[in-house]
Amino acid sequence: MKIIVIKRWRCFGVGVCLLLALAFSGYTLPAAAQTDSLAVYLEWPNEGETFYAGPTSLLYSIPIKGWVEAGELDPAAIAVRLELVQAGAVTGELSSTLQPDGTFEFLVTVNPAGSDGKFPSEHLTCGDYCHLPGSMDLPAGAVTLRVTAVSSQTNQQAQVERHITVDRSDYTAVPITVYLADTPDQPVAGVKVSASTWLYLWRSRSFSGISNAQGQALVRAEALAEAPTNYVFRVEPTVVDGVLYEGITTAELTLAPGETSVSTPLTLTVQAHAGQVSGTISGLEQSEPLSVWAVRLPTGESYQTTAEQGAFTFAPLPIDRYLLTMDDADLTQNGLTCVGDDVDLLAGYEGTAEISLAATAGLWVNGRILDETGTTLPFAWLTPEQVGAPHSVLPGSNSYLVSELPRKAVSLLINAPGYYSRAKRVDLSSGPVSDADTSLTPQPGTQRVPWGDGVVIVPAESRAEVADGEFVLESGWLWGHTDGSAPIVIHTAVAEISLASGGFALEYLPGKQGWLYVENGRAQVQWRGDETIVDVQAGQMVNLLNDAGLQAVSLDPVVVAALHADRSSPLPLVWEPTLRARIRDQLARVGISTAQLITFITYFLVLTSLFIIPFVTLYLWWKNKKRTVEHPDPRGLT
Repeated sequence: MKIIVIKRWRCFGVGVCLLLALAFSGYTLPAAAQTDSLAVYLEWPNEGETFYAGPTSLLYSIPIKGWVEAGELDPAAIAVRLELVQAGAVTGELSSTLQPDGTFEFLVTVNPAGSDGKFPSEHLTCGDYCHLPGSMDLPAGAVTLRVTAVSSQTNQQAQVERHITVDRSDYTAVPITVYLADTPDQPVAGVKVSASTWLYLWRSRSFSGISNAQGQALVRAEALAEAPTNYVFRVEPTVVDGVLYEGITTAELTLAPGETSVSTPLTLTVQAHAGQVSGTISGLEQSEPLSVWAVRLPTGESYQTTAEQGAFTFAPLPIDRYLLTMDDADLTQNGLTCVGDDVDLLAGYEGTAEISLAATAGLWVNGRILDETGTTLPFAWLTPEQVGAPHSVLPGSNSYLVSELPRKAVSLLINAPGYYSRAKRVDLSSGPVSDADTSLTPQPGTQRVPWGDGVVIVPAESRAEVADGEFVLESGWLWGHTDGSAPIVIHTAVAEISLASGGFALEYLPGKQGWLYVENGRAQVQWRGDETIVDVQAGQMVNLLNDAGLQAVSLDPVVVAALHADRSSPLPLVWEPTLRARIRDQLARVGISTAQLITFITYFLVLTSLFIIPFVTLYLWWKNKKRTVEHPDPRGLT
């Protein structure tokens, strides 16, 4: 019993303390100013509620709503007044009448400077007040909402108050300095510094900045005006110039309410990592050292190392994505083939790769694809009919190599942009065939545009316009050469290319490939919208579709082949319509080569001489004899 009494006295004491605290704070309980015949109540907002608005928040309003219990009084004779009280002074006032059901509502705006978004009413899921201006603006800070109901019949009044906070945050600049952990005095440029927080424990915010050459970053963070803001700063994993920087420390900062500047920089440290790829050669036992290429994607920059005893390593490597490959042409001529691998060092700065070697069972044929003047075409595709895999001719190699062919005569279907397709018969019954060159005939729509003492070829399939030394290429291919000096400009949707002399090849297939190859001379490339000009020297190439920027890299045929994994022709076969060409191509496709045709004709003529001519001679003798018998010579001569 004694324990129960003590507990009750404790509860009573707590209640008294709460009442005293509310009284001294200026808060009036909802029923404190009420009477039995007239009482006013607030439904919303809640006591102590905070309404937050950030610098970029859309304008929004809130309803101050409640109801009045009037007993026997006429609701139509009761007026309701809303007062905004701050620091003991009334800063705003609204009046209204009761609804027939005794309710009332005032619409006030939390952040009048915010954008209203111009939302149609049918798209406002939060009702007819959310992102629309109210009848009165709330002041920032602590606000007392005082609602008074007054009866004009009896002059009775009832009053209720609620205390809310309006927090309109602002931005503050926080200075950060980033150093290398192993070298504390060395600043790190280009890394991303992030700041994260939770505003009022429910709304997340994150901000970031990039460090400059002095390792300094200025993070523009949001600071609450009516409550402390706690931030955690860290360096996000960032790749800068191929080096991965990872933060190893964090910094915490509490901004005081309304703090808009921070004078003392925070310090963060990072660790630098270079990339590394460790790989193995599988499938066959390696007897001799083999060259391995790591091709950086999508720039085409390449690195080369040697695999010995079935293992190889690339270190250090810039952090990026890579394609691991070997020289297909060299492997093919040694009876081998390989399956490369790809490694993404962006997912982890240390990667592993495996290149699989296998022995080829077939034979090979190589050669060049030439135009009507005997010049090597930079782009062409060869497809063995019914056997083997397709192959492509690309800039840098100037030749083709088709492998894994059977030991017999095969037909190669050849096509190139701007030229008629052709079927070529190659006899592999005696082994591999070298120097199997083939000439193609240009299509009528292919243009040969003079360029100094040379020409620029505009294939019929290319969507291009030509006028006064300027080419506008929407898609397709261009190539040309000149020994003189005659400036030309090539416009594409992504870049502008200027050349004065030399030799070049360009493939521009939006969404697929976009490479400029400079075999000799020099080209200048400028991205549209960027003032930076990239020089592409002889023996270099550049990816025009690289979103990270233009970078001239070495024109290596192994790299070019690796970047064109799909070696099938993007163009349909277009056969030359002349009778001679159609007979030639059809004979090659059915398995009769030109030499075989000549041999057949020769044999036919020989057989004709051996068998048909004697019969013809005998027939002529018999016919002459018959004529002599029927018409004897009157002179008696036989």
